[in-house]
Amino acid sequence: PSSGSRPHILHSKKFREYCDQMLTDQIDLLARDMLYHLRMFQDRVFKKDPIKARMKKRLVAGLREVTKQVERNRVKIIFLAPDIQRCPETGGLDEAVKRLLDAARRLDLPIVYAMSRRKLGRVLFKKVPVSCCGILNYQATEETWKQLTEAVSLARENYQLKLQELGLAVDLTGKETKTDDENIRNDVDIAAFTVEKKTDQTDALLELMKLSLKDKH
Repeated sequence: PSSGSRPHILHSKKFREYCDQMLTDQIDLLARDMLYHLRMFQDRVFKKDPIKARMKKRLVAGLREVTKQVERNRVKIIFLAPDIQRCPETGGLDEAVKRLLDAARRLDLPIVYAMSRRKLGRVLFKKVPVSCCGILNYQATEETWKQLTEAVSLARENYQLKLQELGLAVDLTGKETKTDDENIRNDVDIAAFTVEKKTDQTDALLELMKLSLKDKH
């Protein structure tokens, strides 16, 4: 996925341009179930042994913390809210999201776009909205993750189909490229321009010849 521009008809404030997967109720339900149980497991250990719980966290939350753990190669899965506020300024949220996604792609980490900042915060028992969550250990939720993987894979395929319907495609680098139809149209336009240019040149030569003949007479 790229943090660059996407068709406005497809994306919105609730479905930002960095998302490369369609949002579905199934993905939201599975993500909520998985995160809820992982948080419960983590809290249970914390009540028994706070020191051990801190050393063996199941998950971390927040763009800064998740990015830090990704760069330390500790994160297995990333859950990212699709509605992070747009902030293109230097050092803003857009840059923070891009940094996280770039780091995740380098490590080929799975990224799930689900719920919203508010819902993500709620399922993690936070009093504030949460932009993302990094899973360090998903033991005991493997079956849910398997179902989620399948749902996300289908949602990504549907996203690509939507882009194609809009006359756009995304290459492996995440950059939008023109479809074959658009390339053909461009080739036709170039050919037409070339013919028109040659015609103009021919007309100019004929005018010069006429002027030369007049001068002789």
